[in-house]
Amino acid sequence: MKLYKLLFVLLAITLVPSAAFAQQRFEIAPFAGWQHGNDIFDQPTGTRIDLESGSAYGFIVDVSLTENLQAEFIFNYRNTTVDVTAPPQDGAPDGIEIRGAPVTAKYYQGGLIYNFPIWNKPQFKPFIGFGLGAASLSENDDRAEAQSTNNFSWNMVGGIKYFFTDNIGFRGEYRLFSTHTDFVQRGYWCDWWGWCYSFASKQNLWQSQFNAALVIGF
Repeated sequence: MKLYKLLFVLLAITLVPSAAFAQQRFEIAPFAGWQHGNDIFDQPTGTRIDLESGSAYGFIVDVSLTENLQAEFIFNYRNTTVDVTAPPQDGAPDGIEIRGAPVTAKYYQGGLIYNFPIWNKPQFKPFIGFGLGAASLSENDDRAEAQSTNNFSWNMVGGIKYFFTDNIGFRGEYRLFSTHTDFVQRGYWCDWWGWCYSFASKQNLWQSQFNAALVIGF
């Protein structure tokens, strides 16, 4: 099939209403959003990293498994800046203070969402879901020695979809990302008998995000 014919078929499938909303098996949703930054603190070294808030964008792909359950993949991208501070330590006798260092954050995650059916309103679909994957954080510059890290990450999401036609709709959502880091937090735990123990655990970077998306169904 020639390319222009394939494009015509895809456009027809998208714009011509189908028999019912439940028949949609595939959705793609390019989005733009706003992500609230957060900070992490490494207690052993006293290092603090603060990510600034800013805009984000990407796309979501949903594939129907049942009438209400969908498998989901999300790619989330944003450019931001970080502030880094640390007290004097080995290798940095004057301490560290970096302001506004450019950083790129990318999230690649797959998961499931459940669309709640609303009686007599098939065009309106509240949903909740979760996903697992990876977050890639990299210094956004052209230096050969620029650092990048890939960490385990997961998310929870909730929102609504509203379809203007069977194939075109709006998606609004709130998504919470949690990314595992190498930064350590120390603390104490005491049992019922008064015995106390020290512990050290890795911290998670929490980031919340609001997205607005155009949904195209096939």
